[in-house]
Amino acid sequence: MKLSSIPQVYRNFNRTVQIVSVMSKYGLADWISRLDVEFAKDFLKSRDGAALARFNRDQRIRLVLAELGPSFIKLGQMLSTRPDLVGTELATELALLQDDVQADPPEKVKALIEAELKRPIGELFAEFDEKPLASASIGQVHAARLTTGEHVVVKVQHADIHSKVREDLDILSGVAQLAEKLPEFRNYRPRAVVEEFRRTLTRELDFSRELRNMERFAHAFADDPTVVIPKTYPQLSTSRVLTMQRIDGLKLADAEKLRTSGVDVQEVARRGSRLFLEMIFSHGVYHADPHPGN
Repeated sequence: MKLSSIPQVYRNFNRTVQIVSVMSKYGLADWISRLDVEFAKDFLKSRDGAALARFNRDQRIRLVLAELGPSFIKLGQMLSTRPDLVGTELATELALLQDDVQADPPEKVKALIEAELKRPIGELFAEFDEKPLASASIGQVHAARLTTGEHVVVKVQHADIHSKVREDLDILSGVAQLAEKLPEFRNYRPRAVVEEFRRTLTRELDFSRELRNMERFAHAFADDPTVVIPKTYPQLSTSRVLTMQRIDGLKLADAEKLRTSGVDVQEVARRGSRLFLEMIFSHGVYHADPHPGN
């Protein structure tokens, strides 16, 4: 079967060419990196201007996913939680995709917020930090202060994210169709995997669903002093903007920093385990994406 005979690939031809081009560039960098010729290693560069041949293989995999955009970044995030599949070194490298993704410029962020909430940003917030606290595959997070004084964070979707994801998922569906023709991939059911990925990613694009889930968890754990769920602000939220209480803390993945800060990591582990068991067996709903970036 030819790629050109797959409708999804053909109708997204420009994006398909871009994907193949980026992958080819990073693949060529792998070959150049093995040459004992220093000047040749600076020929191919990432979108940030770094010489690709000077990165190791795992770093180049992360870079190619980041350059290809949201859908591929999300795929990398999923793989970062599965060192049993991709190996510890690659999983550690892919973990950098969790909150280290190129952010949209301030003007695009403000324009989207104002379009969604139908008011100038100066009326919505007393303060709004243009520099994001973090930027991930679907959106980025900005610190802000409400006109009533509360400190919040505003999660804003990346510009044109819906069309980009729809196009990439269409291409992945076509590639999965091709993969099922190959005996070595058939048992992995690539089309079913892509469809599950499509459903998951489509749901993530609806911040209204995330807001409802936060409110549901807040109600479920209202009487548990060991669990804090950020307060949501529905009047400042839509399907593309989510405003919630700001809560500062330490990442669970940074065990050394937790210890030096006096945190009992064993107690944290016990509480986390109890929390998930309670979510699953008592409430029947649980957090299904507990990677360190979250």
